[in-house]
Amino acid sequence: MALDSEPSRVGAFVIYQDGSYVMIEGDMGITLGCTTSFNLCAVQVSGFYHGKLQGLFGKYNNEPSDDYTLPTGQVTRRLGRISISFGFDKLALLMPFVLRPGDYE
Repeated sequence: MALDSEPSRVGAFVIYQDGSYVMIEGDMGITLGCTTSFNLCAVQVSGFYHGKLQGLFGKYNNEPSDDYTLPTGQVTRRLGRISISFGFDKLALLMPFVLRPGDYE
């Protein structure tokens, strides 16, 4: 999809370019901004979701001790386990600089 100077609506999302960023804003209060200049993406979530999330970005409740909660409710400290449990097997393999021996146990 080529970006025009005007925002494009695709279903519940508005897609537009803001300088070097491509922005995707959802109607439900979630925004994703990516730039190829730095190979970087950022996610912004509305405060409405405070304490209502779970996954790779933590629980969004300002409590770091439970950020790595698996779908089963078990808390782990192993990044490999959390990424695999949420279906991001290949993501874990792309981050060898973060993972240490035993991160998958």
